[in-house]
Amino acid sequence: MNDDIRLGKLTINIGVRYEYEQPRTERYNRFANFDFQRNFPLNVGAFPNLRGVLSLAGRDNPRGQFEPAYANLGPRFGLAYRLTTRTVVRAGFGLFYAPRISSTNASNLGATGAQIDTSWVSSLDGVTPLNPFSNPFPQGLLQPSSNRAEQLFLGQGLNITDRDNRNNNYAEQWNLSVQRELPGQIAFEGAYSGSRGIRNTMLMEWNQLNPSNQSLRADLNRQVSNPFFGLVRTGTLAQATVAQSQLLRPYPQYTNISTNWQNMAASTYHSYQMKIEKRFSNSMNFLVAYTASKLIDNSSGRVFGFNSFTPEVQNFYDLRSERAVSEADVSQRLVISHTIDLPFGRGKPLLKNLPGPANKIAGGWSVSGVATFFTGFPLKLSSTGNSGVSGSRILRPNSTGKSARLGGDVQARLGRFFDTTAFTIPEPFTFGTTGRTLPDVRGAGRRNYDVTLSKVTPITERFNAVFRAETYNLTNTPYFGLPGTSLGSANFGVINGYSGQRVVQLSLRVQF
Repeated sequence: MNDDIRLGKLTINIGVRYEYEQPRTERYNRFANFDFQRNFPLNVGAFPNLRGVLSLAGRDNPRGQFEPAYANLGPRFGLAYRLTTRTVVRAGFGLFYAPRISSTNASNLGATGAQIDTSWVSSLDGVTPLNPFSNPFPQGLLQPSSNRAEQLFLGQGLNITDRDNRNNNYAEQWNLSVQRELPGQIAFEGAYSGSRGIRNTMLMEWNQLNPSNQSLRADLNRQVSNPFFGLVRTGTLAQATVAQSQLLRPYPQYTNISTNWQNMAASTYHSYQMKIEKRFSNSMNFLVAYTASKLIDNSSGRVFGFNSFTPEVQNFYDLRSERAVSEADVSQRLVISHTIDLPFGRGKPLLKNLPGPANKIAGGWSVSGVATFFTGFPLKLSSTGNSGVSGSRILRPNSTGKSARLGGDVQARLGRFFDTTAFTIPEPFTFGTTGRTLPDVRGAGRRNYDVTLSKVTPITERFNAVFRAETYNLTNTPYFGLPGTSLGSANFGVINGYSGQRVVQLSLRVQF
């Protein structure tokens, strides 16, 4: 539903969107969940009140991998006020929902609870065929186990979908802008834009050892009698002894219990945006766009080419300490684009009186390009060492309290991009004190200019020949990768990779 209300110089737009999302189902009810409160069905003497078990949607729970979402109501509001004949003020607010699981990748469906893979061995040496397509499984297909413990994945790691993760993640977005028409057919816009992400998706580890047990220190690694011994034939719990840390986990019958899409993270974004645009006139146009912004969150998604797909958390019991400048934050970005018709040929100031054929060759040239400048991404550090906490995804270094930022040209700092002495390896059985990202140290920024020289030559009334010479990264400025960020490794603080070499391509085509 959407409607406009006009009150003189003021126009108000009000809208609302309602979204209802049903859970995904599987024909034979083989999608698995994890029931955190249900009693474990096997008798384990040392754990008489053991809770937590793999369950199947449609058998142990209502059908569907998660509960449906009914209350996804997204209001939208916008207004525009004509301050003068050349100045307009605009503002808006909206609430936008995202799908519960915004991926169709099968690995994100959680544990199936009924999947058995029989490997096909095509060759032992990579040359001689062993098992042909006509008989790919001569030993037969693996059959489901009749062992109840193995059916429940006892002693295994689980990738689950939390059935009680009921609320879709959503974003509140707002903005305020002023648009002004300037002389010379130039438009200026200055804007503040912000957003707040609520229940953002993140990876959650449910079976992390409580850090309060770090006081046990070396006793965490001590081998003790395994109360699950004899119930399963493979995995961590198949041995007669097991590390004491495993039995102190919230769900000792499993190793890791992780969720790829848990709606528990949050983010805030604030930005100033400026745009100056000259529409095409007098043989040229240009657009200048600048953004200064800050993005803060407690779990970042993937920045392609820069960080891993899975955001890493040091302590799942303290997500507040994960709040930091986002790994995806770009504090400043400037983009300049342009198109210029060169002044040669018929109707142009230069070479306009040449004969017809020569005039065709001289005219029709234009230059267009895009120049991009932006600051680098914040650095996230890790460290060697042992926190003693099973299930923790990363150990961060300790901070000495001084800034690791170094000045100077990037190329002069390739072997020591930041001050590596500002960090130390944590003592055993402790967490590091460095935040999720460094607040004042970023990777190398980027400067890039792509330019195209083109020529349109009329052949007949219907046919044109178009020649293009395109150059990517005209200045051949390298785009340096991130420095090594693992304390204890040989490349800590060292940049050893780059991309973005200059590329030139020529093309000729006929348009009709």
